[in-house]
Amino acid sequence: SAVLGTTLTKLFLRLKTVHKDDQEFNGLTAEILLMITSLIRAGSDPRITKIVIDEDSTNHLWNCIYIISSQDNAAELTDVYLSECQESFKQASEAQKKSKDMMSSIEAKET
Repeated sequence: SAVLGTTLTKLFLRLKTVHKDDQEFNGLTAEILLMITSLIRAGSDPRITKIVIDEDSTNHLWNCIYIISSQDNAAELTDVYLSECQESFKQASEAQKKSKDMMSSIEAKET
């Protein structure tokens, strides 16, 4: 649920930079907020789901709602969502690749 909330938040932030029609944009914003709110409600109700979402994921979804609904869209968090998350993922991917390469090298030496 947190991944979906983050994805919707990123889509909203990207859409905000290119969208011109305020009425359509407001409608899309409302739909995104409804989806995230529904994730919180459905994920918190044991009658709806077998696995209830954890408190960290719920807090993350509330942060997504805050970013989308704030007037200035929490400018400092916008940069985190659109730039720094991508850079962090890139670094983690590179580190994982190096680790796999090292393991392959060690295995090759052992054989």
